[in-house]
Amino acid sequence: MAKIHILDEHIANQIAAGEVVERPASVVKELVENAIDAGSTKIEVTVEEGGLQSIRVTDNGSGIDPNDCTAAFYRHATSKIEHSRDLFHITTLGFRGEALPSIAAVAKVELVTSSGDEGLGHRVVIEGGKLIADETIAAPRGTDLIIRELFYNTPARLKYMKTIQTELGHISDFMYRMALSHPQIAFSLRHNSNSLLQTVGNGDLLQVIAAVYGTQAAKAMLPIQAENLDFQLHGYISRPEWTRSNRNGISTMVNGRYIRNFGVNQAIQRAYHTLLPINRFPLAVFDLRMHPSLVDVNVHPAKLEVRFSKEQELYPFVEQSIYQVLRQEVLIPQPVKQSIGGKGSSSFIQEQFHFSKNKNGNPLPEGSLPLLPSDTQANESAEMNVGSGTSSKTASVVDASAPPREYNQDSNVPSSIHGTSRSIHRLNLNLITRCGRREQRDMLCPRKRIEIFVQGSL
Repeated sequence: MAKIHILDEHIANQIAAGEVVERPASVVKELVENAIDAGSTKIEVTVEEGGLQSIRVTDNGSGIDPNDCTAAFYRHATSKIEHSRDLFHITTLGFRGEALPSIAAVAKVELVTSSGDEGLGHRVVIEGGKLIADETIAAPRGTDLIIRELFYNTPARLKYMKTIQTELGHISDFMYRMALSHPQIAFSLRHNSNSLLQTVGNGDLLQVIAAVYGTQAAKAMLPIQAENLDFQLHGYISRPEWTRSNRNGISTMVNGRYIRNFGVNQAIQRAYHTLLPINRFPLAVFDLRMHPSLVDVNVHPAKLEVRFSKEQELYPFVEQSIYQVLRQEVLIPQPVKQSIGGKGSSSFIQEQFHFSKNKNGNPLPEGSLPLLPSDTQANESAEMNVGSGTSSKTASVVDASAPPREYNQDSNVPSSIHGTSRSIHRLNLNLITRCGRREQRDMLCPRKRIEIFVQGSL
Protein backbone atom coordinates (compact mmCIF):
# COMPACT_ATOMS: atom_id res chain seq x y z
CA MET A 1 0.00 0.00 0.00
CA ALA A 2 1.32 3.40 -0.99
CA LYS A 3 2.36 5.62 1.93
CA ILE A 4 3.12 8.79 -0.01
CA HIS A 5 0.16 10.94 -1.00
CA ILE A 6 -0.39 14.48 -2.17
CA LEU A 7 -1.56 16.90 0.48
CA ASP A 8 -4.79 18.76 0.16
CA GLU A 9 -4.47 22.28 -1.21
CA HIS A 10 -5.89 23.81 1.97
CA ILE A 11 -3.32 21.97 4.14
CA ALA A 12 -0.54 22.99 1.76
CA ASN A 13 -1.61 26.64 2.06
CA GLN A 14 -1.59 26.41 5.85
CA ILE A 15 1.93 24.98 5.77
CA ALA A 16 3.07 27.71 3.38
CA ALA A 17 1.48 30.32 5.62
CA GLY A 18 3.99 29.37 8.31
CA GLU A 19 6.80 30.69 6.12
CA VAL A 20 5.06 33.76 4.71
CA VAL A 21 2.76 34.81 7.57
CA GLU A 22 4.76 34.68 10.79
CA ARG A 23 2.92 37.45 12.64
CA PRO A 24 0.53 40.36 11.91
CA ALA A 25 3.45 42.46 10.68
CA SER A 26 3.99 39.91 7.89
CA VAL A 27 0.43 40.45 6.68
CA VAL A 28 0.89 44.22 6.67
CA LYS A 29 4.16 43.81 4.78
CA GLU A 30 2.68 41.68 2.00
CA LEU A 31 -0.38 43.88 1.52
CA VAL A 32 1.55 47.16 1.55
CA GLU A 33 4.08 45.82 -0.94
CA ASN A 34 1.23 44.82 -3.27
CA ALA A 35 -0.21 48.33 -2.94
CA ILE A 36 3.16 49.87 -3.86
CA ASP A 37 3.48 47.58 -6.88
CA ALA A 38 0.03 48.74 -7.99
CA GLY A 39 1.32 52.29 -8.35
CA SER A 40 -0.42 53.76 -5.29
CA THR A 41 0.35 57.29 -4.12
CA LYS A 42 -1.59 57.00 -0.85
CA ILE A 43 -1.68 53.98 1.46
CA GLU A 44 -3.64 53.82 4.70
CA VAL A 45 -3.10 51.05 7.24
CA THR A 46 -5.49 50.55 10.18
CA VAL A 47 -4.93 47.82 12.79
CA GLU A 48 -6.83 46.83 15.90
CA GLU A 49 -5.42 45.02 18.93
CA GLY A 50 -1.96 44.72 17.45
CA GLY A 51 -3.32 43.30 14.18
CA LEU A 52 -4.75 40.16 15.77
CA GLN A 53 -8.32 41.41 15.58
CA SER A 54 -8.27 43.21 12.22
CA ILE A 55 -5.91 44.67 9.64
CA ARG A 56 -7.11 47.01 6.92
CA VAL A 57 -5.00 48.29 4.01
CA THR A 58 -6.50 50.81 1.59
CA ASP A 59 -4.76 52.26 -1.47
CA ASN A 60 -5.57 54.26 -4.59
CA GLY A 61 -3.62 52.08 -7.02
CA SER A 62 -4.61 50.42 -10.25
CA GLY A 63 -6.86 47.85 -8.55
CA ILE A 64 -7.58 44.27 -9.64
CA ASP A 65 -9.56 43.29 -12.69
CA PRO A 66 -12.87 41.56 -11.80
CA ASN A 67 -11.81 38.47 -13.71
CA ASP A 68 -8.65 38.18 -11.60
CA CYS A 69 -10.16 38.67 -8.14
CA THR A 70 -10.61 34.97 -7.36
CA ALA A 71 -7.49 33.88 -9.27
CA ALA A 72 -5.38 36.17 -7.06
CA PHE A 73 -5.98 33.78 -4.14
CA TYR A 74 -4.58 30.75 -5.94
CA ARG A 75 -1.11 29.53 -5.00
CA HIS A 76 1.73 30.97 -7.08
CA ALA A 77 -0.66 33.23 -8.96
CA THR A 78 1.03 36.55 -9.75
CA SER A 79 1.12 39.28 -12.37
CA LYS A 80 4.74 40.29 -11.63
CA ILE A 81 6.67 37.64 -13.58
CA GLU A 82 5.88 35.27 -16.45
CA HIS A 83 9.12 33.50 -17.44
CA SER A 84 12.09 32.07 -15.58
CA ARG A 85 14.38 34.77 -16.94
CA ASP A 86 12.27 37.35 -15.13
CA LEU A 87 13.73 36.12 -11.84
CA PHE A 88 16.99 37.82 -12.82
CA HIS A 89 15.30 41.17 -13.52
CA ILE A 90 12.90 41.63 -10.62
CA THR A 91 11.80 45.25 -10.35
CA THR A 92 8.76 44.76 -8.09
CA LEU A 93 8.53 44.12 -4.35
CA GLY A 94 6.36 41.00 -4.71
CA PHE A 95 6.74 38.20 -7.22
CA ARG A 96 6.23 34.83 -5.48
CA GLY A 97 2.42 34.69 -5.55
CA GLU A 98 2.18 33.19 -2.06
CA ALA A 99 0.96 36.10 0.07
CA LEU A 100 -2.79 36.20 -0.58
CA PRO A 101 -3.43 32.43 -0.51
CA SER A 102 -1.34 32.05 2.66
CA ILE A 103 -3.23 34.88 4.39
CA ALA A 104 -6.61 33.58 3.24
CA ALA A 105 -5.79 30.13 4.64
CA VAL A 106 -5.42 31.35 8.25
CA ALA A 107 -7.76 34.37 8.41
CA LYS A 108 -11.04 35.87 7.21
CA VAL A 109 -10.36 38.04 4.17
CA GLU A 110 -12.59 40.60 2.50
CA LEU A 111 -11.42 42.16 -0.76
CA VAL A 112 -13.05 45.19 -2.41
CA THR A 113 -11.36 46.48 -5.53
CA SER A 114 -11.99 48.56 -8.62
CA SER A 115 -9.74 48.97 -11.63
CA GLY A 116 -11.65 51.80 -13.33
CA ASP A 117 -13.00 55.27 -12.62
CA GLU A 118 -16.63 54.42 -13.40
CA GLY A 119 -17.32 53.40 -9.77
CA LEU A 120 -17.93 49.72 -10.48
CA GLY A 121 -15.98 47.30 -8.28
CA HIS A 122 -15.84 43.71 -7.12
CA ARG A 123 -16.07 42.08 -3.66
CA VAL A 124 -14.63 38.74 -2.62
CA VAL A 125 -14.93 37.14 0.85
CA ILE A 126 -12.80 34.12 1.82
CA GLU A 127 -12.73 32.45 5.25
CA GLY A 128 -10.15 29.78 6.00
CA GLY A 129 -9.45 29.22 2.32
CA LYS A 130 -13.13 28.80 1.37
CA LEU A 131 -14.90 31.21 -0.97
CA ILE A 132 -17.90 32.79 0.76
CA ALA A 133 -18.92 35.67 -1.52
CA ASP A 134 -18.07 36.86 -5.03
CA GLU A 135 -20.16 39.80 -6.17
CA THR A 136 -20.14 43.14 -7.96
CA ILE A 137 -20.54 46.29 -5.87
CA ALA A 138 -19.89 50.00 -6.13
CA ALA A 139 -16.35 50.96 -5.14
CA PRO A 140 -13.84 53.76 -5.85
CA ARG A 141 -10.64 53.13 -7.78
CA GLY A 142 -8.12 51.17 -5.76
CA THR A 143 -8.09 48.20 -3.41
CA ASP A 144 -9.41 47.76 0.12
CA LEU A 145 -8.34 44.59 1.95
CA ILE A 146 -9.62 43.68 5.42
CA ILE A 147 -8.07 40.79 7.38
CA ARG A 148 -10.03 39.66 10.45
CA GLU A 149 -9.26 37.14 13.18
CA LEU A 150 -5.78 36.17 12.08
CA PHE A 151 -4.86 32.56 12.98
CA TYR A 152 -8.42 31.84 14.11
CA ASN A 153 -8.22 28.27 12.70
CA THR A 154 -4.67 27.56 13.88
CA PRO A 155 -4.81 27.89 17.68
CA ALA A 156 -1.21 26.71 18.08
CA ARG A 157 0.02 29.74 16.13
CA LEU A 158 -2.32 32.08 17.95
CA LYS A 159 -1.17 30.77 21.32
CA TYR A 160 2.43 31.83 20.74
CA MET A 161 1.70 35.35 19.57
CA LYS A 162 3.36 38.06 21.64
CA THR A 163 1.64 40.91 23.45
CA ILE A 164 -0.28 43.60 21.63
CA GLN A 165 2.51 46.12 22.25
CA THR A 166 5.13 43.78 20.78
CA GLU A 167 3.12 43.01 17.64
CA LEU A 168 2.31 46.69 17.19
CA GLY A 169 6.00 47.49 17.49
CA HIS A 170 6.81 45.16 14.59
CA ILE A 171 4.05 46.69 12.47
CA SER A 172 5.11 50.27 13.15
CA ASP A 173 8.77 49.43 12.50
CA PHE A 174 7.90 47.99 9.10
CA MET A 175 5.74 51.02 8.23
CA TYR A 176 8.60 53.33 9.15
CA ARG A 177 10.90 51.44 6.78
CA MET A 178 8.34 51.61 3.98
CA ALA A 179 7.88 55.35 4.47
CA LEU A 180 11.66 55.86 4.36
CA SER A 181 11.95 53.64 1.27
CA HIS A 182 9.24 55.49 -0.65
CA PRO A 183 9.04 59.17 0.39
CA GLN A 184 6.91 59.89 -2.69
CA ILE A 185 4.02 57.87 -1.20
CA ALA A 186 1.79 59.22 1.57
CA PHE A 187 1.63 56.60 4.35
CA SER A 188 -0.63 56.62 7.37
CA LEU A 189 -0.79 54.13 10.26
CA ARG A 190 -3.53 54.03 12.86
CA HIS A 191 -3.98 51.69 15.79
CA ASN A 192 -7.25 51.66 17.71
CA SER A 193 -8.12 55.09 16.29
CA ASN A 194 -4.71 56.51 17.34
CA SER A 195 -2.48 57.93 14.61
CA LEU A 196 1.07 56.56 14.75
CA LEU A 197 2.47 57.72 11.42
CA GLN A 198 1.51 60.30 8.83
CA THR A 199 3.71 61.32 5.90
CA VAL A 200 3.04 63.91 3.24
CA GLY A 201 4.28 61.96 0.23
CA ASN A 202 6.00 64.88 -1.52
CA GLY A 203 9.25 62.99 -2.11
CA ASP A 204 11.26 64.83 0.58
CA LEU A 205 13.15 62.13 2.48
CA LEU A 206 14.27 64.55 5.18
CA GLN A 207 10.65 65.27 6.10
CA VAL A 208 10.00 61.55 6.44
CA ILE A 209 13.04 61.23 8.72
CA ALA A 210 11.61 64.05 10.84
CA ALA A 211 8.23 62.29 10.99
CA VAL A 212 9.81 58.98 12.03
CA TYR A 213 12.77 59.96 14.21
CA GLY A 214 11.93 63.54 15.18
CA THR A 215 12.99 67.01 14.07
CA GLN A 216 16.20 66.98 16.14
CA ALA A 217 17.36 63.84 14.34
CA ALA A 218 16.54 65.41 10.97
CA LYS A 219 18.67 68.46 11.82
CA ALA A 220 21.63 66.19 12.60
CA MET A 221 21.54 64.45 9.20
CA LEU A 222 24.05 64.94 6.38
CA PRO A 223 23.07 64.36 2.73
CA ILE A 224 25.04 61.76 0.84
CA GLN A 225 25.10 61.11 -2.89
CA ALA A 226 27.63 59.06 -4.83
CA GLU A 227 27.81 56.83 -7.87
CA ASN A 228 30.16 54.74 -9.93
CA LEU A 229 29.74 52.50 -12.96
CA ASP A 230 27.65 49.89 -11.12
CA PHE A 231 26.03 51.55 -8.10
CA GLN A 232 24.27 54.72 -7.07
CA LEU A 233 23.92 55.84 -3.46
CA HIS A 234 21.74 58.65 -2.12
CA GLY A 235 20.22 59.36 1.26
CA TYR A 236 21.21 60.77 4.65
CA ILE A 237 23.64 59.84 7.41
CA SER A 238 23.88 61.30 10.90
CA ARG A 239 26.71 63.32 12.36
CA PRO A 240 28.94 61.40 14.78
CA GLU A 241 27.47 63.18 17.80
CA TRP A 242 23.99 61.79 17.01
CA THR A 243 24.15 58.08 17.82
CA ARG A 244 21.88 55.26 18.91
CA SER A 245 22.37 52.27 21.18
CA ASN A 246 21.60 49.66 18.47
CA ARG A 247 21.70 49.15 14.72
CA ASN A 248 17.95 49.62 14.27
CA GLY A 249 18.58 53.17 13.12
CA ILE A 250 20.31 51.91 9.96
CA SER A 251 17.85 51.57 7.08
CA THR A 252 19.36 50.18 3.90
CA MET A 253 17.27 49.98 0.76
CA VAL A 254 18.20 48.28 -2.50
CA ASN A 255 16.13 49.47 -5.48
CA GLY A 256 13.43 50.66 -3.09
CA ARG A 257 13.36 47.40 -1.07
CA TYR A 258 14.32 47.43 2.61
CA ILE A 259 16.94 44.75 3.32
CA ARG A 260 19.17 43.55 6.12
CA ASN A 261 22.76 42.92 5.10
CA PHE A 262 25.62 42.40 7.52
CA GLY A 263 28.29 43.44 5.03
CA VAL A 264 26.66 46.82 4.31
CA ASN A 265 26.28 47.51 8.05
CA GLN A 266 29.94 46.72 8.62
CA ALA A 267 30.93 49.07 5.80
CA ILE A 268 28.93 51.87 7.44
CA GLN A 269 30.61 51.27 10.81
CA ARG A 270 34.07 51.23 9.23
CA ALA A 271 33.37 54.62 7.66
CA TYR A 272 32.59 56.00 11.15
CA HIS A 273 35.74 54.42 12.58
CA THR A 274 37.12 56.35 15.62
CA LEU A 275 34.25 58.85 15.35
CA LEU A 276 31.69 56.94 17.43
CA PRO A 277 31.79 55.96 21.10
CA ILE A 278 31.95 52.30 22.01
CA ASN A 279 28.70 50.40 21.45
CA ARG A 280 27.08 53.36 19.72
CA PHE A 281 25.76 53.28 16.16
CA PRO A 282 24.84 55.97 13.65
CA LEU A 283 21.50 56.84 12.12
CA ALA A 284 21.55 56.18 8.37
CA VAL A 285 18.87 56.11 5.68
CA PHE A 286 20.01 55.57 2.11
CA ASP A 287 18.98 53.77 -1.05
CA LEU A 288 21.33 51.74 -3.20
CA ARG A 289 20.44 51.66 -6.89
CA MET A 290 21.85 48.99 -9.16
CA HIS A 291 20.85 46.85 -12.09
CA PRO A 292 18.38 44.10 -11.06
CA SER A 293 20.74 41.45 -12.40
CA LEU A 294 23.34 42.40 -9.76
CA VAL A 295 21.12 41.47 -6.81
CA ASP A 296 19.23 38.27 -6.00
CA VAL A 297 16.15 38.79 -3.81
CA ASN A 298 14.80 35.25 -4.22
CA VAL A 299 16.57 33.97 -1.09
CA HIS A 300 13.80 33.80 1.53
CA PRO A 301 10.02 34.29 1.34
CA ALA A 302 10.34 37.29 3.64
CA LYS A 303 12.63 38.90 1.02
CA LEU A 304 14.71 40.66 3.68
CA GLU A 305 17.91 38.83 2.74
CA VAL A 306 19.58 39.45 -0.62
CA ARG A 307 22.78 38.42 -2.33
CA PHE A 308 25.00 40.75 -4.34
CA SER A 309 26.99 39.55 -7.32
CA LYS A 310 29.57 42.34 -6.85
CA GLU A 311 29.73 42.63 -3.09
CA GLN A 312 33.52 43.01 -3.15
CA GLU A 313 33.05 46.26 -5.05
CA LEU A 314 29.88 47.35 -3.22
CA TYR A 315 31.18 47.39 0.36
CA PRO A 316 34.24 49.61 -0.33
CA PHE A 317 32.01 51.91 -2.37
CA VAL A 318 29.62 52.41 0.55
CA GLU A 319 32.47 52.89 3.01
CA GLN A 320 34.33 55.44 0.91
CA SER A 321 31.18 57.38 0.04
CA ILE A 322 30.26 57.85 3.71
CA TYR A 323 33.86 58.60 4.69
CA GLN A 324 34.13 61.35 2.08
CA VAL A 325 31.02 63.04 3.47
CA LEU A 326 32.24 62.86 7.07
CA ARG A 327 35.69 64.22 6.34
CA GLN A 328 34.18 67.37 4.83
CA GLU A 329 32.49 68.26 8.13
CA VAL A 330 34.11 70.10 11.02
CA LEU A 331 33.64 67.45 13.69
CA ILE A 332 35.72 69.14 16.46
CA PRO A 333 34.63 72.68 17.35
CA GLN A 334 37.40 75.28 17.26
CA PRO A 335 37.68 78.34 19.56
CA VAL A 336 36.41 81.45 17.84
CA LYS A 337 37.41 85.00 18.80
CA GLN A 338 34.16 86.91 18.74
CA SER A 339 34.58 90.60 17.94
CA ILE A 340 32.39 93.33 19.36
CA GLY A 341 31.81 96.91 18.36
CA GLY A 342 32.00 98.33 14.88
CA LYS A 343 33.90 97.12 11.86
CA GLY A 344 37.06 98.99 12.79
CA SER A 345 36.95 98.02 16.46
CA SER A 346 39.72 95.83 17.83
CA SER A 347 37.74 94.77 20.90
CA PHE A 348 36.86 91.15 21.36
CA ILE A 349 35.37 88.87 24.00
CA GLN A 350 37.87 86.94 26.04
CA GLU A 351 36.47 83.85 27.69
CA GLN A 352 38.16 84.25 31.07
CA PHE A 353 37.17 84.77 34.67
CA HIS A 354 39.46 86.62 37.10
CA PHE A 355 38.65 86.46 40.80
CA SER A 356 39.69 89.26 43.11
CA LYS A 357 42.70 88.75 45.37
CA ASN A 358 44.20 90.74 48.22
CA LYS A 359 47.61 92.35 48.24
CA ASN A 360 49.27 89.11 49.39
CA GLY A 361 47.90 87.24 46.37
CA ASN A 362 45.38 85.23 48.39
CA PRO A 363 41.64 85.14 47.61
CA LEU A 364 39.42 87.42 49.64
CA PRO A 365 37.78 85.85 52.71
CA GLU A 366 34.28 84.53 52.37
CA GLY A 367 31.61 87.16 52.86
CA SER A 368 33.84 90.16 51.98
CA LEU A 369 33.00 92.32 48.99
CA PRO A 370 35.74 92.98 46.43
CA LEU A 371 36.21 96.65 45.67
CA LEU A 372 36.37 97.96 42.12
CA PRO A 373 39.66 99.83 41.64
CA SER A 374 39.70 103.20 39.94
CA ASP A 375 41.95 104.13 37.09
CA THR A 376 44.05 106.47 39.28
CA GLN A 377 43.81 107.77 42.79
CA ALA A 378 43.54 111.28 41.42
CA ASN A 379 40.45 110.38 39.44
CA GLU A 380 38.82 108.82 42.46
CA SER A 381 39.56 111.77 44.76
CA ALA A 382 38.54 114.29 42.10
CA GLU A 383 35.37 112.59 40.90
CA MET A 384 34.07 111.08 44.12
CA ASN A 385 33.58 114.05 46.40
CA VAL A 386 32.56 112.06 49.43
CA GLY A 387 33.06 114.51 52.27
CA SER A 388 31.22 117.41 50.65
CA GLY A 389 27.79 115.85 51.25
CA THR A 390 26.52 117.41 48.04
CA SER A 391 24.86 115.58 45.17
CA SER A 392 27.43 114.64 42.53
CA LYS A 393 26.69 113.42 38.99
CA THR A 394 30.12 112.39 37.79
CA ALA A 395 31.41 109.31 36.01
CA SER A 396 34.03 106.94 37.35
CA VAL A 397 36.23 105.14 34.85
CA VAL A 398 37.25 101.70 36.10
CA ASP A 399 40.10 99.64 34.72
CA ALA A 400 39.43 95.99 35.42
CA SER A 401 43.05 95.03 34.63
CA ALA A 402 44.48 96.96 37.60
CA PRO A 403 44.97 95.11 40.91
CA PRO A 404 42.28 95.77 43.49
CA ARG A 405 42.97 97.95 46.47
CA GLU A 406 42.05 96.87 49.96
CA TYR A 407 40.76 99.16 52.71
CA ASN A 408 41.45 98.49 56.30
CA GLN A 409 38.25 98.99 58.20
CA ASP A 410 40.20 99.42 61.51
CA SER A 411 42.02 102.50 60.19
CA ASN A 412 40.83 106.07 60.27
CA VAL A 413 39.31 105.85 56.80
CA PRO A 414 35.82 107.37 56.98
CA SER A 415 32.99 104.86 56.87
CA SER A 416 31.49 106.76 53.96
CA ILE A 417 34.38 105.54 51.85
CA HIS A 418 33.44 101.92 52.60
CA GLY A 419 29.78 102.70 51.88
CA THR A 420 30.70 104.37 48.62
CA SER A 421 32.82 101.41 47.51
CA ARG A 422 30.10 98.96 48.41
CA SER A 423 27.54 101.09 46.57
CA ILE A 424 29.70 101.05 43.46
CA HIS A 425 30.09 97.27 43.80
CA ARG A 426 26.33 96.77 44.17
CA LEU A 427 25.74 99.03 41.16
CA ASN A 428 28.22 96.98 39.17
CA LEU A 429 26.43 93.76 40.12
CA ASN A 430 23.10 95.27 39.11
CA LEU A 431 24.55 96.26 35.74
CA ILE A 432 25.89 92.76 35.22
CA THR A 433 22.50 91.30 36.11
CA ARG A 434 20.66 93.58 33.73
CA CYS A 435 23.06 93.23 30.82
CA GLY A 436 22.88 90.45 28.28
CA ARG A 437 25.41 87.71 27.91
CA ARG A 438 27.72 89.66 25.64
CA GLU A 439 27.72 92.71 27.91
CA GLN A 440 28.35 90.49 30.91
CA ARG A 441 31.46 89.11 29.24
CA ASP A 442 32.58 92.66 28.53
CA MET A 443 32.26 93.57 32.22
CA LEU A 444 34.34 90.56 33.23
CA CYS A 445 36.98 91.09 30.55
CA PRO A 446 40.20 92.37 32.22
CA ARG A 447 41.09 94.52 29.20
CA LYS A 448 37.73 96.20 28.91
CA ARG A 449 37.40 99.67 30.36
CA ILE A 450 33.97 100.22 31.86
CA GLU A 451 32.31 103.50 32.61
CA ILE A 452 29.88 103.43 35.50
CA PHE A 453 27.66 106.44 35.81
CA VAL A 454 26.66 107.14 39.38
CA GLN A 455 23.75 109.48 39.86
CA GLY A 456 22.66 111.05 43.10
CA SER A 457 24.44 111.10 46.39
CA LEU A 458 26.91 108.30 47.06
